[in-house]
This record gives sequence, structure tokens and C-alpha cells, in this order.
Amino acid sequence: MGDKNKKARDENLVFKRFSAQGFLKDLASAEAVITNGGFTLITECIYLKKPVLSQPIQGQFEQILNAIYLEKLGYGKFCEHPTLTDLHRFFRNLPKYRKRLEQYSWKKETDALIKELETKIQLQTKHL
Repeated sequence: MGDKNKKARDENLVFKRFSAQGFLKDLASAEAVITNGGFTLITECIYLKKPVLSQPIQGQFEQILNAIYLEKLGYGKFCEHPTLTDLHRFFRNLPKYRKRLEQYSWKKETDALIKELETKIQLQTKHL
């Protein structure tokens, strides 16, 4: 690839120089995302309802766990060593992942967490 600050094209791949604004624009318009198992990008994809194929960095327990749950929840696929077959299967299943992502509601999840925390706090304060 050479100079990482130059924009280049290799068949259907486009390599771009780093740009936070450009990255956000690309993420928002993406059909799906292929990434490692990092928490931040995976959660951004879930929020934006973008299916994810996750290839965690080897030996990174947190990334492996993120990828396992991503697949378990039906939001994408976990692949330690993706093959062409895995990529085809992932892209073929995009409608299934999108349907599952449409069911996700950060507000519903947040409200349930807050309610649970309030209940625990009330129980703890009664014992003081």
C-alpha cells in the first residue's frame, strides 16, 4: 500500500487517509462493517443498525467475547479466520442481521438498566 496518507484503489477496495468526519460518513452509509472485536465500533454499529463481521485480534479475550455475543444476539458473525465462504455467508445473511438489529432499542435497554439500578439502590438504602 505504501504511503498510508494517500488515497488508493485496489479493485473494489478504496483505501483512504484518516479522517474522523470521513469515517463517520462512511460508517453511516455502510451496508455492513468488517472489523476486529473492539467494543466501541461494534456498539456504534449496533446503534446504527449495521451488521458486523468481527475478526477479533488473537488472544484478546474482550474482543473474542464481544464477537461471541455479537453473533449470539444475531447482529452479525464471529470469525477467527474468515474465509471467502464466511464472507459470502455473512453477506447472504445481511437481511437476517438487519431484522434482528431492528428489534434492538437502546432506550428500552437503558430504561430497564435504570429501573434495575433504582431497585437495587432502594434495597440498599432500606438496610442502612
